[in-house]
Amino acid sequence: MDSVELQGEQFRLVVSSISAETDDIVAIDLVDPAGDALPQRAAGAHIEIHLPGNLVRQYSLCNSPFESDRYKIAVLREANGRGGSLALHGLTEGETVVVSGPKNNFRLAGTEAVHHLLIAGGIGVTPLLSMVDELEARSAPFHLHFCAKDEGRAPFLNRIRALAERGVATIHFDGGEIGRGLDLAKLLEEPVPAQHVYVCGPPGMMDSARNLVGAWAPHTVHFERFAGGPIAMEEDEWEAVPFEIVAKKSGLVIPVPAHCSIVKALGDAGIEIPVSCEAGFCGACLTRYVDGNPVHRDTVLSGLERKTHALVCRARSRSPILVLDL
Repeated sequence: MDSVELQGEQFRLVVSSISAETDDIVAIDLVDPAGDALPQRAAGAHIEIHLPGNLVRQYSLCNSPFESDRYKIAVLREANGRGGSLALHGLTEGETVVVSGPKNNFRLAGTEAVHHLLIAGGIGVTPLLSMVDELEARSAPFHLHFCAKDEGRAPFLNRIRALAERGVATIHFDGGEIGRGLDLAKLLEEPVPAQHVYVCGPPGMMDSARNLVGAWAPHTVHFERFAGGPIAMEEDEWEAVPFEIVAKKSGLVIPVPAHCSIVKALGDAGIEIPVSCEAGFCGACLTRYVDGNPVHRDTVLSGLERKTHALVCRARSRSPILVLDL
């Protein structure tokens, strides 16, 4: 992999092992080049891997949070993705990668939770496996529901089966037919006092779960999203409308063509914006605007935040000119 100049809290790790979990998912172990202990983290944490071309990708840590000698991630190869997964699938043992973190937006609840309900779809099981380790260390009650199309699409299946044999996990294979899989409605139809729910999986699962937990206390429901939500049709129509960005501090005027993100247009003009998900859900590209009327297409910002900031990986503009505080 091409070298990347280190900045801020970035550091280098070495690929110590690579193993196939499924035909399109690999597990990668990363260690310190000198064998030193890695920064501590709690279950649910992720790291960011910095790739050439100013790409940053987030991956949940799926090994025990009590292991300090390695970080384990799992990467799903996405042939139609933006290049991050293909680059990581091309790694070889002994190669060096640039990392930042760990960060955690998906923490386990504390003693206020009497039971933890973990719901995972496919590759979304990765942060929940780390949670299982922490919950077992706490002797805290939990149950994991794991969903996949079939055995060939199920990462870490041996470990999940071992949990199922102990009665703390249930495996759901749907064969590609949603009705044959986990019945989310039945599982989430009524809030359970002092039970916390953790959901990580594909967008369809996440959206269904969000629609079902309206009666649950907000602090008892936790989501980790791997992909951006769908864009409303009215918002999608703005994709074809070009506009201009004005960088306030430099006065630079930058055209943003149809079907081109603000981030890409800025990058082409020499203004680099940090990006990670590029789908409007991680917040890495948060940018203040001082004039104009952006079309917000993220799943993160509140109404108040949208009055001053935009996630420029996905935002467009209703006004012909959008002035950014850059």
